[in-house]
Parts: sequence; structure tokens; C-alpha cells
Amino acid sequence: MRDFGPDGLVFHSADEAWRLELGGWAQVENRVHDLGRTNEHDDLLLRRMRPYLQATAARYFDFRLMFDFGQYTATLQDAFADIHYWPEFRIRGGKFKEPVGLERLEDDRYIKFAERATPSQLVPDRDLGFDLHGILFGRRLEYAVGMFGGRADNTAASRYADHVLNEFAGRLFFHPFAGSERRSAANLGMGLAGTIGNESGAALDSFNSPGGRPFFEYSNGVSAAGTRYRIAPQFNDLWGPLAVLGEFVENAQTLSFSGTPGVGIAAAAPSTRTIANHAWQLTGGWMLTGEDNSFGPIEPRHNFDYALGALGAWEVVARLDQLVIDRTAFADGFAAADASAHAALEWAAGVNWYLNRYLRFQLDYTRCTFDGGGPAGHNLPVDSTLISEVQVQF
Repeated sequence: MRDFGPDGLVFHSADEAWRLELGGWAQVENRVHDLGRTNEHDDLLLRRMRPYLQATAARYFDFRLMFDFGQYTATLQDAFADIHYWPEFRIRGGKFKEPVGLERLEDDRYIKFAERATPSQLVPDRDLGFDLHGILFGRRLEYAVGMFGGRADNTAASRYADHVLNEFAGRLFFHPFAGSERRSAANLGMGLAGTIGNESGAALDSFNSPGGRPFFEYSNGVSAAGTRYRIAPQFNDLWGPLAVLGEFVENAQTLSFSGTPGVGIAAAAPSTRTIANHAWQLTGGWMLTGEDNSFGPIEPRHNFDYALGALGAWEVVARLDQLVIDRTAFADGFAAADASAHAALEWAAGVNWYLNRYLRFQLDYTRCTFDGGGPAGHNLPVDSTLISEVQVQF
């Protein structure tokens, strides 16, 4: 049988034991930097273009392939198999998202802002590995535990090395009041995720504001040299038109420095040091047109139709987040205080217009201030960016 609808082009058997879906989405984004300044250029980019294929074979075996052709590169994003003979104990293997960051785990099609908040820069994206995951006790507990290759934060490139399974990741997420008649209680979720592994010589982070301005990088000669751990408490809730998400991430990495200490740094600065950075965010969204909010697809009560006076669904969103760099990094020469900021604090507001399930417009204003990073102890200039994005699903 063949169908075309919200899930794309679908071929399936009468009993749904065999199923093939073809679909995808594209996002075009425009960024206007530092409003009113003539020395800043604007960016227009194909942010994402992701066709996918997913299938179910013999009822209990799922497969997914997804590519990304956005930003003038071709990347294999997802390539995994998922065995779910027992729904409570599913086994997944291949390339997929590590179960850590809450906002990072959200589908790119459904995040509240065009760009994720700063905590997502301290957690992994997609990696090669295996995990065991499932939902227990009537949706009251979601869990995932697995072993992965261990990627630099905020990256999705594949890792090929002799020690492929180098990082343990785990996540527990509770819905303690699942089944309650009060929707705010029934949808309340809270959890804890983290990773621990050992990295040597791996690529290190550099951080950008959500508007795209670089504000931190490590000095030349700094490399991963030992244990890395991440810990991430998190929560979210849905209450009718309201959606709320919050998370905190601490990321600690043992680093080595083989370079020359900078000005003001003692010649005997330690060559190995554990640097612990952290970030947090609080994000909220409110459906102005009264639909139930969601961290998945939004279904307008009335799809946009100008002739009928139907306006689709409208949502306002707001966010506050911050990323803080361990001051030890500057004291010991692992980063230059006159080139990298100690902290970035962002607030953002936006409007999302869902014409229907397949077409969405986003308009966000983000303002990010920095602590340090400029010459002679000054702060980096404020980054204020207007981001507009159109998303089409097919």
C-alpha cells in the first residue's frame, strides 16, 4: 500500500509489519548582525537540507538514514538500526544522537528558536555507538545507556579510531505524575544525563554565540589529554499552550598545553589541567492561537487560508542562557584573555508562525553580551542578531 501525508511518502503492508517512509525538510536562514552597524555583513544560508529514509522490517526492526546537504557540505547525519522486540528494552546501533543534552535531543524541525542555546555547545551531537533504551512504568521513566566513540562537543562528524567505544553515556528522565488528570503535572519531566570517557589528542571546542559570533577558543598547543565528563540535570513541562524547558550542563576535560605561556603567565605554568566549563538555559513558548504546545510538531487548529480568514498557529518564545569558561583556563595560559571571553550571556525573543504542519516561519532577536575577550581587559562587543528562517517539510 502507498500513502502520502504528514509522514511523507509511505509504503507499507496491510498489517504495518513492513513500512518504508521517504521524507525530509529544508531550512533557509538569514542573519542580520549588529543592527545599524555598517561594518557587519549579513548571512543568507541553506541552514539544513535533510532528506531521510526510514523503514520497519518484520515489525521489530527499524532502520534510519538521513543526510544533510546544508551549508554547502554533504554529511551523513543518522545511520542506525533499532531492535524493539520488547518496547521497554530497545537496542540501537550506528550513528545517532548521544542521550545527553535535552535541547540537543529535540528534533531540529521542532526547536523553539532557529539556533540552539549555549548549553548545547557543551554536549555531544551524533556519534558512533550502541545503546539500550526504553520507557518503563507507564511512561514514568525513560532511560538510555550506551557506549560511544567520544566526539568533541557540539559536533556530529564520524569518529574512526582503534578504540571506537571510548565514552559511556547515560540518561534517566522521569515523568513522576504521568497519567494525572492535571496536564501540567502529567507532562512534567525531569532527569539527569551524563558522559564519562578518556580523550587524547581530540579536537577541542570553540564557542560561538547563538547569533554566530565566535567568542572563545583554546590556545595553540592545547589538546585533550585524559578524562572528560559531562553532567546535565534537565526538565521540561507542557501545560496547554505553554511549553517550558530548562537545563544545566557541566563539562570537565583534562587538557595538556605544550605551547609558550602568554604575557603575565608564569613560565612554570602547569602543562596538564582539568578545565570545567558550564552553561544553563531557560526557554519558554506560548501558543497565542490556543493550540496545545509541544516539543514535537505543532498542529494548527486552522491551517492558513487567507480566503477563509484562517491564520494558522502563532507562538511567542523567550530564552535566557549563559556559558561560563573556567577561569583556570586563562590563569594557566590555556586560553588568551585578550582574545577569548570568560562568559557569554544571551537573551532572546521570537515569533513562530505555523501555516500548517509543513511550513513554518521563525523570526528571532538574540542579544549576547560577553565578559572579557577584548584587548586591554575590555569586553567583546555586544552581539545582537536578527534571525529569520523558513522551514519546509516534504
